[in-house]
Amino acid sequence: MEILSRLQRKNKKEKLQFVEILLESLLSDDFKRISQNRELLIETVDEMYAILKDAVKRSKDERIMGAFESIVILRAMIEEDDISPPELLKRAKEGVEVVMGK
Repeated sequence: MEILSRLQRKNKKEKLQFVEILLESLLSDDFKRISQNRELLIETVDEMYAILKDAVKRSKDERIMGAFESIVILRAMIEEDDISPPELLKRAKEGVEVVMGK
């Protein structure tokens, strides 16, 4: 069991390092180049979203949650040009109502 636990920690670290590389690339001049290809940008952001979502589920570290929240916002901004705060609030309310059985 200890070996499996070590492998899982190593895999998690490698995935977070991959996200770090993607973020560094996007923060450099690559953002302009990547953002010109909408599909590539969406795919890159979706990959970071999936990795960070998994990390949030496994960790209680608020810093991971903050990173995930930033990617969630970026993802919404990229995928939906006309997204507005009221629309996001409406979606959040609908999601809560579904879970509450309303």
